Amino acid sequence: NPFPSGTKVVEVYIMGNVTLVTLTDAFAQLSGLDFTLACASISRTVSGITGTPMVQIDCETVKLNGSQHHTGYLFVSG
Repeated sequence: NPFPSGTKVVEVYIMGNVTLVTLTDAFAQLSGLDFTLACASISRTVSGITGTPMVQIDCETVKLNGSQHHTGYLFVSG
């Protein structure tokens, strides 16, 4: 399992051609190759299910680089 313990989906929202995925803050523990592979897994799966070409991944309150601010990463499938 490539995801840290406690990682859960909080919300999935489709806005136009982008699916916004919000995960619990546990996901922010990942870094480097583990982070890249986990995001690729999420974006490919979500894009395949929703049909949207772009997936934005956020955490609830933690910036994905470890800072205490909300942000997101946008992945384009294909």
